[in-house]
Amino acid sequence: MAEKILHTYLGSKKQFCRIPEEFRVHAYLLEVSTVEQPQEPFREPTWCSPQNACTMLAEGREAKYGEEFTAVIRRALEAIQHKSRSVAAPLRRTARTGTLGD
Repeated sequence: MAEKILHTYLGSKKQFCRIPEEFRVHAYLLEVSTVEQPQEPFREPTWCSPQNACTMLAEGREAKYGEEFTAVIRRALEAIQHKSRSVAAPLRRTARTGTLGD
């Protein structure tokens, strides 16, 4: 599991027809290495584009909570792009110089 919190967002849960309770949720960026069946029978994991994820997560929620999920997804994409650039930089240097050095 990632040790660093990627983003903190505002979540909400309705408890038996009462006013929704808001709380802060810490999101972590995880790398998927294997896919298994979920332990809970009601879970249906779905792979989709970031844009579709934003749309799906906003459905049936107040706009502000949909926006919170969108912010998490944007932050995750930024972190992935940053990691890709930091991995690619040494490879570009190697291609340019022909050596594996700093």
